[in-house]
Amino acid sequence: MKKYLIIFSILVCFGGCCSYKNVPYVVYRDNEIDEFIGPMKDYCIYDFISQVKMRRDTEVYFPAHYHIQFPPKRGIKNILGYNDNRCFIYTKSRGIAIFQDHYSWERKYTNGFRQIPADSADRQLSLFDEQAKIKVNEQKCHYLYVDNEIRIVFFNLSRKDYHSFVELPLNSLKIRRRGEVIDIRTP
Repeated sequence: MKKYLIIFSILVCFGGCCSYKNVPYVVYRDNEIDEFIGPMKDYCIYDFISQVKMRRDTEVYFPAHYHIQFPPKRGIKNILGYNDNRCFIYTKSRGIAIFQDHYSWERKYTNGFRQIPADSADRQLSLFDEQAKIKVNEQKCHYLYVDNEIRIVFFNLSRKDYHSFVELPLNSLKIRRRGEVIDIRTP
């Protein structure tokens, strides 16, 4: 009996305390926060800092660093992650997805803000389909914001969601350091 109790305790510990269930997470490294969701009055701040500086043949990849203010954390029902990309799904399946394209060789999207059709939002969000099926609603509004290497998709929003889910995050978005690629070949 004692053996079964120990095995059960270990399974509960590993199943309930795994770090992958709580993405994004807080990692303290040399008094710096790598990734963080923290409260700010009724809203919350998503702060992303990538510490990784990569080198490939003749190029150097510099890390991204940005933060953005989101609607209240208590409304988030799911947070999906795929590499550095994050998708925050709120109640009523509204959501904000952040894609980091700083490793992309070519720019597929022009900078700016625009409303997009449901099939375009669905195509972009398909990156997260392996983890959870995100249903894009045809009758709702979907928006795309592109700023060089950062692409943000706002999906399944009603007209009254616009302020909290689009205006507020875009007005608060601060890109402190852009993810960039520098060619280091000598002339």
